[in-house]
Amino acid sequence: MNRENGKKRVLLSMLIIILVFCLTAIIIIGIIYAPKKDDPSGGIPGDGSEDVGGNGDDSNGGSDGDHSGDTVDDDIDPVSGLKFMITQESGREETYMVHSIGTATGNVTVPETFRGIPVTSIGNSAFKDCPQLTGITIANSVTVLGHSVFENCVNLTAVELPDSITAAGNFLFEGCTGLTSLKIGSGLTSLTDSQSVECVRWGLQTCINLTEFTVSEQNTAYRTENLCLIEKNTNKLVMSCARSVIPYGVIKIGRYAFDRCQSENVNIPVTVEKLEDYAFYESKITEMRLSDNVTSIGTAFSYCKFLQTVEICGVTEIESDAFSNCTSLTFIIVSQNLAKINRYAFSNSQASLLVLFRGTQSQWDTLQKDESWDEGLANITIEYDES
Repeated sequence: MNRENGKKRVLLSMLIIILVFCLTAIIIIGIIYAPKKDDPSGGIPGDGSEDVGGNGDDSNGGSDGDHSGDTVDDDIDPVSGLKFMITQESGREETYMVHSIGTATGNVTVPETFRGIPVTSIGNSAFKDCPQLTGITIANSVTVLGHSVFENCVNLTAVELPDSITAAGNFLFEGCTGLTSLKIGSGLTSLTDSQSVECVRWGLQTCINLTEFTVSEQNTAYRTENLCLIEKNTNKLVMSCARSVIPYGVIKIGRYAFDRCQSENVNIPVTVEKLEDYAFYESKITEMRLSDNVTSIGTAFSYCKFLQTVEICGVTEIESDAFSNCTSLTFIIVSQNLAKINRYAFSNSQASLLVLFRGTQSQWDTLQKDESWDEGLANITIEYDES
């Protein structure tokens, strides 16, 4: 009997120990995962209650943290649906950048502030390939647009860049086939790529339905005419779209102004005197006739693989690579105004070229020609018009 009672006491003691252990574990777990007083959601990561990589604003549940630039779902604005990333340049205060479209759809508004901190930029490719974007309103706090911000937003119909924007990157509207209206504010007074001397390329030639292209009258640098963006001080055309017509009075066609132009013919008015390098880069023009007023073309027609006929009787010098990779070029007219043809002027053209020289054979023979000027052509024939 005593032996059985001893066994029962041992079993009872073990049960008590196990029960105490379980209760202790439950209490500890409850303390660890208990909701905080200022965190009604229970502090579930990613639900917007935490400020991961926060901004130091305790009113938003944030705390001082590592501003390494990582983005998480916490950075989605519950109002706009946009995702933000905090940025900081040396010696400057923290600001927010629109990182991506987040959960936003339709007509999107970029706010002036997020978590009490100014929103000053829209990052590279922030809205790229977003068919859900149909319209956008940008706050006046935004000063910079990155590269490819709206690329391939095929349902975006209208964009107005506020006066606050002072810089914008390349391929901003590439592939925006639904875009019908573009308005530029007064602040964008330089379109030079920050990493080069080239004008930025917005890809407006791919905006096949763009019918309204305007600039604020208060803009001191640019104006628009015939859907062309023109420098006020120089009358240089710096940007065009699919339906642009070069207005009378333009003196220069700028770098990449008609790059990848889809039109077979572009009329150049007699006021134009110079085409800058790559002005018609990779365009689909088939014929180009320039007035005698055009004395310089640089490499304006490089990679124009559909170009067949060119008349450049006012040009005084054909630069190296002027017609490089113009694989369809078969006929070119030049005159005795031409003083020099540089090397590799027709590099990689691989065409059979007929040159009509408006002058005598003697004048052609005395023309300064680099020994490799015609390298890259399949063959070449020279004819003379002495009339």
